[in-house]
Amino acid sequence: MKRFLVLIFSLVMLIALQAQTVTLPVVPVNTTYQAYATAQTLRADTALVFVYTAIKFQPTTQDFVVRLDTLGATKHTSVAVAIHGQKSAQKGDWTAIGSAVTWYRTTTDTVMVIANATANRYRSYKLTVTGSSTAGARSKVSKQEFKQWLE
Repeated sequence: MKRFLVLIFSLVMLIALQAQTVTLPVVPVNTTYQAYATAQTLRADTALVFVYTAIKFQPTTQDFVVRLDTLGATKHTSVAVAIHGQKSAQKGDWTAIGSAVTWYRTTTDTVMVIANATANRYRSYKLTVTGSSTAGARSKVSKQEFKQWLE
């Protein structure tokens, strides 16, 4: 029984360490632009999750700008960035906004822009950055910009 509990605990810790979630400050009322210096490190085959809480009751379109910097000699094979929106935390579902954008290791550093031109009323936005590569690869999400355009 002890071995079983240790195994379950180990699995839970492994899953918890694979994805890192960063909750960013609430976007102030009447503010449509926020820039964050995040400095979060993306390791080998892991995911970073950033959650934004946005303006209430206002339909907006959004632009997400993410700056990725490579760290060290081992680089990610690719890094995918996806955006999801959520209208209610009580319901708990996330809806994909557009398609994920993937950066392939053609340059050392890059800036990725995801633009959503369809107005929506999401309360929360989730930016997921997922790296895929061999062990030891590291990239840094050094800066993010979240822009909302009032419609």
